[in-house]
Amino acid sequence: MSQGATQTNYDRLGTRFSNRSWAQNDEIAKPIRSLTSSLSGNRWLEVGSGAGDFTRILSGPGRDIVGLDLSIGMLHGARTQVGLKSAVQGDVCRCPFESCTFDVVACRNVLKHCSDMSSAIVEMKRVCRSSGHLVVVESCVANELDRAFMNSVVAVTEPNQSPFLRPGEWVEALTDSRARLVSSTTFTHQVVSTPDYRVEQYGLSENQLEEHWKLFANAPEEIRGQKEIRQSSDGVLEFRLLWVAIVIQLMASPANSQEG
Repeated sequence: MSQGATQTNYDRLGTRFSNRSWAQNDEIAKPIRSLTSSLSGNRWLEVGSGAGDFTRILSGPGRDIVGLDLSIGMLHGARTQVGLKSAVQGDVCRCPFESCTFDVVACRNVLKHCSDMSSAIVEMKRVCRSSGHLVVVESCVANELDRAFMNSVVAVTEPNQSPFLRPGEWVEALTDSRARLVSSTTFTHQVVSTPDYRVEQYGLSENQLEEHWKLFANAPEEIRGQKEIRQSSDGVLEFRLLWVAIVIQLMASPANSQEG
């Protein structure tokens, strides 16, 4: 989907999106909380905050989290279902905030959907103070076979999504001369997808839905075992998706050495 189509789709989904809250799953929440629980600073920005599911994981005593998202429908969901107090409509590639505003800037499953991922990363770093942190959680792949398979899947469901990266490639994309890796971890969680969910989430046609199902049915044996793929006769699909969670710390630079 294009950026405009993505925004329209998530406006349509609105609060219903958070009803499938993966954030309640300890397979996901525990590894992320273990990386973020000790981060200092109360001013947090969550880009691509959606209906607030990731906010549930990031929340902690004293943390003031601002949500940024393109979709008004999703931001309404975050306010009503998660109680997010500060919700701003905007694009991560053009963050509507002053430089060095936040102690921590976080996102989950956002960067690979950006039309210009490099610009999004630059903007996340710009609005984060020096010595502050970036927290990035993205789905990823284990090897080249996995990459080829997952890219074939999103070619059907989300043809404008960026190609899948390995965990180390995500680290390389986020680090530079003034951004160092603090910690990272990989984890998996079980995806359970019904035909109704796939149509609602991605707006698939009947032919696309059939193609999507067949891709998993005909997956290489190595992929079937690695992802624990299971399919039922009524179209329910289950598989394990690999994720990486990364914490990056920014260093001082001449551009932000005068921040207050």
